[in-house]
Amino acid sequence: VAVRFPDAAVTLHYVAGGDKRSTMAESAVLGDEPSGCPDPDGPAHGPRYWGIKEAAFGGGYDEGRAVSEAETPYLEAVKEAAGVPYFMDPAANGGELGASPEVWLSAKGAGAQAHVDGHCESTISIQLAGTKRWRLSAVPPSQLTPLRPRNQYEDGAAYRRRGGWRPTWVGDLAPGEAILFPPGTVH
Repeated sequence: VAVRFPDAAVTLHYVAGGDKRSTMAESAVLGDEPSGCPDPDGPAHGPRYWGIKEAAFGGGYDEGRAVSEAETPYLEAVKEAAGVPYFMDPAANGGELGASPEVWLSAKGAGAQAHVDGHCESTISIQLAGTKRWRLSAVPPSQLTPLRPRNQYEDGAAYRRRGGWRPTWVGDLAPGEAILFPPGTVH
């Protein structure tokens, strides 16, 4: 990826010292940074995030975007290279899959702290290389309220809840495998 998109903007995410921006080429030679995760089974290091989908939103870094619209050619190249998984209907799902690609790059032991995504659509993750351990659970029914604070399940908040966080499913994804989970899943 660093060879094909050397100037792409990436963010070292979920690290104890806060997010750090660099280019893809610079990121390829930077070392890992501790995640600060209090869970011994959680990620030891932060991953790198290439928010390529944000190139389609317009604007740039000064509007809080992960990438700028100058990376639109990169977005188009990623869309062109990606295909619809065999178990999905290209006519029904192809447009949506191509609309919001994200690329997460991580070394062994890296990942995000447990959180719930803020969007209301299912997440599919396709493992391209290496293996990734996924830990999932539903939000406990007693904690589902329409007035719950917005940050109740932000990155790492699950560990601070009474009793901590205990995933109900743990599994490893190998290259070529995918995982699909609904909105509201702690992962």
